[in-house]
Amino acid sequence: MSKKERIDYGRYGFDQYQITDLQIIMNLETKEDMREFAETVGPEDVQYSMSLLETLALAVLDEDTESMTEFPEARELIERVRHA
Repeated sequence: MSKKERIDYGRYGFDQYQITDLQIIMNLETKEDMREFAETVGPEDVQYSMSLLETLALAVLDEDTESMTEFPEARELIERVRHA
């Protein structure tokens, strides 16, 4: 296991159970690790894991968009779509 930057998943609204799951998922480094994980937990938990990752990706994207200072036109368009 490589030493990765620790992400504070709690700041994105995840509870402790989800944080633990995200830490496990984010430490899968190889295709073999991912295959073994999928075989061990089964299809429903793989789907749950994917939904956690999607939720995290959207939360990070939202945070990055909120702090965006460049490209004001793009930011305005994103805000219009978000509130449509």
